[in-house]
Amino acid sequence: PSGQVSLGEGQTPLLRLASLEKKLGFNSLWAKNEGLNPTGTFKDRGTVRAVEEACRLGIKKIGTVSVGNMAASTAAYGARAGLETYILVRGDVDPQKLKLIQTFDACLIQVKGDYGELFDKSYELGQTYGIYFINSIDPLRLAGYKTIAREILQQLAPLSPEVIVVPVSSGGHFLGIFKAFLELASLDFLPQLPLFIGVQSDRCSPLVEAFQRQAKVFTRIHNLPPVPYAISNPNPPGGNLVLHLIYKYKGYLVAVSDEDISQAQQLLALEEGIFALPSSAAALAALLHCQNYLPSLRQKTICLILTGTGWRGKRVFNPGKTTIHQTSLNALDHFFGQLLAKERKKTTLKNLLPE
Repeated sequence: PSGQVSLGEGQTPLLRLASLEKKLGFNSLWAKNEGLNPTGTFKDRGTVRAVEEACRLGIKKIGTVSVGNMAASTAAYGARAGLETYILVRGDVDPQKLKLIQTFDACLIQVKGDYGELFDKSYELGQTYGIYFINSIDPLRLAGYKTIAREILQQLAPLSPEVIVVPVSSGGHFLGIFKAFLELASLDFLPQLPLFIGVQSDRCSPLVEAFQRQAKVFTRIHNLPPVPYAISNPNPPGGNLVLHLIYKYKGYLVAVSDEDISQAQQLLALEEGIFALPSSAAALAALLHCQNYLPSLRQKTICLILTGTGWRGKRVFNPGKTTIHQTSLNALDHFFGQLLAKERKKTTLKNLLPE
């Protein structure tokens, strides 16, 4: 494996949204633009930490379970580090996202079946076949996401963030940022913990539904039809911990509609020149939703976490001949056994060839 893993992730700009302040009546509105990370989303911050540790420990195989963004990030950093990379995606992933993943020549496997069960199954596969699955709530991922909070504090100085709005899918990103702000507040680096607002799509919002019932645990959503947003996770692995923190520190969870998201995406583009992923624009949509019952928000210093760029995946050069494997959840064990047996055979043949 290569000794160099970083692709220049982090230190993304914190932008003042002056036009939107004026148009919408906010006093101090900012956006942390995570779309300027190497693969276009915040995922790179967590991926680099985990891949660096894999290299340090001599791990040769990595993987992830993802709907697209984390898959592309893991494939890119796996290529950078020279590691075998296995990407498990669900069967209904956007073909454009698959092309982006193919670009990095990872082993790409579409799996038909329950996405929540696939998450659990990946760890079994990892133990059986020696693959480090860097999934959404991996502690090293969360450590990478914590850097966002420190950057916001440095870039916003001498102001201090009073409200943070974060799109929520698995919960890992939210947890990493929240934990970092808790630590910074405990060390007196900021006067008080910001108010946290998490946002999900109303087409799949298990955490928001639990929050509205004041339930301590969420109810997973079954038989979900395809939803085109990264923030539509029917069984978020970090969901119950997100709920715990929201209740303990008096935050909010809100759901926004397709129309809300589209309007917010247009506002960011037309007023600020920022083309954000729909799931990123959901942060602005949530803020506009909350101002109806929290009018004091207008006077606060607010930071929206824009998780990814809208340019991502719009057009990708020819990905070449990388195969997209397809299997079912029930057949996944057998599939991996055959796949890795073929890889071992290839390696053996290579070793027998004269130099």
